[in-house]
Amino acid sequence: MKLQFTAGALENPVVSTAIFLDDPPALKNRPHLKALDSIISPLLKDGQFKGSYLAELPLKLEKGWLLLVGLGAADKVDAAKIIEASAAAAKMALARNCAEFDLVLPPAESISPGDMLD
Repeated sequence: MKLQFTAGALENPVVSTAIFLDDPPALKNRPHLKALDSIISPLLKDGQFKGSYLAELPLKLEKGWLLLVGLGAADKVDAAKIIEASAAAAKMALARNCAEFDLVLPPAESISPGDMLD
């Protein structure tokens, strides 16, 4: 499986894309997800996905999968939670026979400074 970390704007998701959202999800703080806003926002408004820790929501799209993974409370996001959420996303991708997928990480400023990955 090819794994790719994406920084910056997500214009065209690859075949499968995993996105990490905190609880409560704040898409307005993530303009790089604008291309997927019309898909993600209704799910958040309807309560189908809340961003609780390791919550998973796989969505089948025309071109592949959109895998949402929760990180839990925004003020408690750290490197360990991102690693665990990455593993959950990889398991979801493998279960759906995805040959590759992008991981869209939360903004660096939302991660506890003492816990940043080098």
